Amino acid sequence: MGSYRSEDSHLKLLTSHRELLVEQVKNTQCVLDNLQMNGFICTEDIEIIQRSSTKTDQVRKILELVQSKGEECSAYFVHVLHEAYDAYIDLRPWFEEIRYTPLDTISVIPVVNTDPISKYCEKLRYELGRDTQFITSYSKSEETPLEDLYTDTQMASLKQKRKMLKSHLSNSVRTHLKGLPRYPSTDIEGDKVHAMPNFLWMLRCIFETNSEDVAKMTANGISADYIKIAFCNIYSADCSALNFVLHHRRKHLGVDMDNNNINDYGVKQLRPSFSKMTVVRFCVNQLTDSSIEVLAEELIRHKVIKVLGLYKNYITDVGAKLVAKIIEECPHLRVVKLGCNNITGVGGKYLASAIHKSKSIFDVGMWGNTIGDEGADAFAEALKNHPNLTNLSLSANGITSHGGRSLAKALKENKSLHIFWLIQNKISDDAASDFADAFRSNSALTHLMLIENEFTIHGAKEMSEGLTNNTTLKEVNIKGSRVSEEEEQLYEGDKRLRFH
Repeated sequence: MGSYRSEDSHLKLLTSHRELLVEQVKNTQCVLDNLQMNGFICTEDIEIIQRSSTKTDQVRKILELVQSKGEECSAYFVHVLHEAYDAYIDLRPWFEEIRYTPLDTISVIPVVNTDPISKYCEKLRYELGRDTQFITSYSKSEETPLEDLYTDTQMASLKQKRKMLKSHLSNSVRTHLKGLPRYPSTDIEGDKVHAMPNFLWMLRCIFETNSEDVAKMTANGISADYIKIAFCNIYSADCSALNFVLHHRRKHLGVDMDNNNINDYGVKQLRPSFSKMTVVRFCVNQLTDSSIEVLAEELIRHKVIKVLGLYKNYITDVGAKLVAKIIEECPHLRVVKLGCNNITGVGGKYLASAIHKSKSIFDVGMWGNTIGDEGADAFAEALKNHPNLTNLSLSANGITSHGGRSLAKALKENKSLHIFWLIQNKISDDAASDFADAFRSNSALTHLMLIENEFTIHGAKEMSEGLTNNTTLKEVNIKGSRVSEEEEQLYEGDKRLRFH
């Protein structure tokens, strides 16, 4: 290949040795971390690179990127490969062959080895040196730290250590999950375990090994039926590591990834794993309609989904139409949470129509959208004679008395709904008589939450009278309405009509 001198062009070096680098650079994350930490690339650059499906394609894009940024960036890239010794051990013969010496201006730029496998090897070396801190030299009567003598042999056998590490990582995931407390899942049958951030770190390590065998061992070693990894600071790039393991799982699995930073790119990375997921929870994850398109394709194809959580994202009526299709075509789907999105009456009608057709759905959350009376009318039709819908929330949706009357009338033809949330709407006394009539004929409803609406004492009186012959309703709550404290006292004896 020829020798290399520090004054030679690093741009030319990367071009002439491109094939070798694409083949030998297995760990892209360490390179990207250092390039970003030192201002050579930005987060957007990293996301573009990580969109490539294979490691080799990612390395090609990194090479193109650093070369496009010039000589200094190219020189620092080579320096990272040289300094992160354990992470790029396979490149040692190459560095020796080209007789690499870093430029003075580049050698002062720090390099941090963020490769998780390297960190483990470093820990292993330390523990080996600590366990037998000193050995006596046969040739000299002096004591030498084992750590100093062991380094070269450790590096020579690093490939063997990596094999040991692969087995260790797989066992670590199994041990980690077994050691966590389990509790019955309320969403699906089976045990639920709340994994800690270490779980994600271990999956990243497994992903960096690029070993399908380790991924399969790990996936089949996950004994829980439902894993909660909410609030674990998962980013879109981490979804590649998660998918690398989960798509090998043979059994179905519930996965709760609420309150992370997954976004649309992360959902795309998880595409192969949706065939295994009975629970998909992506609440508070910056998802747009693009993610819902991916979910619709995969969930409808496999039809195993039971719980779909998409609360507080950026879903519009376009996404709502896709969710409606999921509801219609997935026969086991029981729970859908779509609160705090950007769904209007148009999207509300799509969803209500799908719910009306579904025989499995029993819990729907729409809190904090803007479906208004148009959506309320559609949900009223869905409620009529529905066989299974038990819990429904249409709170904070801009529903007025018009929509309230439609919903109240629908309750007269419903025998399944138990809990109905209509908090923070604009329903007034105009709908009170319709609710009172519903109380007289409905024998299923147990809780009606009308907190922070616009009822006065007259509406309260009508609903109280409607409760007289109803033995099923446990609570009608109109807290925050336009009823004074003095007026509330008139109904102190009615424990079911509540003002607080």
